[in-house]
Amino acid sequence: MKKLFLFLMMMFALSKMEAQALLYIDSSMVSFDTVMAGSSFDTQWFIANNGDKPLVIDSIFFDGDFCASYWPKHPLAPGDTAFLMVACKCNVAGEYHRNMFIQTNSGKKGNTMYKIRLEAYVREEK
Repeated sequence: MKKLFLFLMMMFALSKMEAQALLYIDSSMVSFDTVMAGSSFDTQWFIANNGDKPLVIDSIFFDGDFCASYWPKHPLAPGDTAFLMVACKCNVAGEYHRNMFIQTNSGKKGNTMYKIRLEAYVREEK
């Protein structure tokens, strides 16, 4: 009787496990070389859906101005890959630090925020 009870409990627990999307990003920080003030610099990230449910990137935003981004607007099926692209421009010389936030349906709760750090040294034009 105990074996039957344990078996039923395991089956119940397994039935409660839900499929989920899982975002993989190949880097959580990018350091650019020295860039000239007023010029643009860009980068891209390889991403993948390592989950078993379609991955949707709801939005990407930054904690500062002068950045633009591109991401796939369609859901990424499990196992699919894509690229995120970001372009930034800084007109002021000095250290440049920005955070990029990616809002997805990834994770157990289905609403996960990822953070990527962007860093550069901006040099005054001669």
